[in-house]
Amino acid sequence: MRVAGTILFIPLVLWFLIAAGRGNLKRVRWPVAAVCVSLVLLALCVWNLVPLYDRAAADDLWQVGVLRVSGNALKSGLMAVVFLVVGASIGAIGWLLSAAASASPICKALIPALIASGVLMLLGQTNFAATMVPMPVLFLILIAIAASIFLNQTIYGRYLFALGRNEEAARYSGIDTKRMIVVAYVLCALAAGLGGILFSLDVNSVQPSGFGNFYELYAIAAAVLGGCSLRGGEGNVLGVVIGAAVMRVLYNAINILGISTKLEFAIIGLVILAGAMVDVVVKRVIASRAAKADAAQVANR
Repeated sequence: MRVAGTILFIPLVLWFLIAAGRGNLKRVRWPVAAVCVSLVLLALCVWNLVPLYDRAAADDLWQVGVLRVSGNALKSGLMAVVFLVVGASIGAIGWLLSAAASASPICKALIPALIASGVLMLLGQTNFAATMVPMPVLFLILIAIAASIFLNQTIYGRYLFALGRNEEAARYSGIDTKRMIVVAYVLCALAAGLGGILFSLDVNSVQPSGFGNFYELYAIAAAVLGGCSLRGGEGNVLGVVIGAAVMRVLYNAINILGISTKLEFAIIGLVILAGAMVDVVVKRVIASRAAKADAAQVANR
């Protein structure tokens, strides 16, 4: 897997960057620069901070500049820096993929193959027995790849986007909206059933009367944080995966900071509310700019 992934990944990356540069160099130059800087910082963290984290003991005292900190404080600081760099790297790569996809149709077509080859290369270089990667993560990767291909590379995925954007317009354009609604419910039920199986294996018990209550809030919040519009018709799988990861980080932060678990759903509700407000504001700004552009074109004529 490592050899096959590397052989496929490197030419695809070069082809992707060349196509993006030819499509619109101005649009992708800053995302490319952000990816390069974030990857350099990530390499420095792996070479310098990770070994320092392994050497730091809880009872040790470390001199950091003018401060003397304990081993636990040093580990917490190093962990925060590494998390920030990893988050910046993920954000920069997502920015590059989005900018390149809008700059060139070739790049948009290469994104699924690029992600698949990259995952294949990482799987070949990773010893899962040593890293103890949870099995649900592998299910997440496989489902994300399948969902991305279905939504972006098949006609039925485009039908679902059109249906979410405007059901009436989709019906007038010839789409069988009733059948596509059934397909959407079936796919959601399939994903929910798989999630229920994984949750039951995790807790080792299931109570049908109350198991999974309020978990839909996590799903909605993850989708909102991932860029999906509550109005429908917008979003991407990569954003949803990142949003789900952010939700788990938020859940862990609530436990680490000692915040009462009774406020957990209130915090998630605030996240959903903020996402809905941002969605409405962005929609209005885009509509205002489009109206101004149309008025300027009419005036020029």
